Amino acid sequence: SNGKSDKTGVELDGPNGPPAAVPEPMTLLLVGPGMAGLVWLRARRRRSSGV
Repeated sequence: SNGKSDKTGVELDGPNGPPAAVPEPMTLLLVGPGMAGLVWLRARRRRSSGV
């Protein structure tokens, strides 16, 4: 081991170095409209059922 492991012996870095950065802004751009769509759909169903 190269000294970069936790207490269980699992290496924290992959065989080719640290993992690539996660594109968080793009994730938020995809999750935001998805959540808004779910809220809109629920409101639409609630209105059509008369509850």
